Amino acid sequence: MSSVATASKELLTKGVSYISAAVIYPELSDLQDRVDSLTLTVSSLRLEIADLKAELQKVKRFSTTEVLPLPPKEIQEAIALYLKKTGEAYPSEIADLLGISVKEVLAVISLLKEQGKVAEV
Repeated sequence: MSSVATASKELLTKGVSYISAAVIYPELSDLQDRVDSLTLTVSSLRLEIADLKAELQKVKRFSTTEVLPLPPKEIQEAIALYLKKTGEAYPSEIADLLGISVKEVLAVISLLKEQGKVAEV
């Protein structure tokens, strides 16, 4: 038998085996379809992750800070006076006492530190 005939016979035998396996075990075909579908999904998700990472890198380059308007002078003076009398206080304590937000207190304390009126301990 020639090598071409032998190769053809082997190929035909394998093809019949694969076809008979697909006929005998239809769940194999279903499993292969599921694997193919999941492979496509994973590939798609990898691309989406890469895109999101690129966007995140762009966003990380920019820094945002919240700018709060300073409370009125009276509140600034009240905070300075309170700190002078007590020596120290938690920002939340001052906020509760004056009925303002902790963010506002921290903004005023930051300003008072810049002016040299208070020091952080």
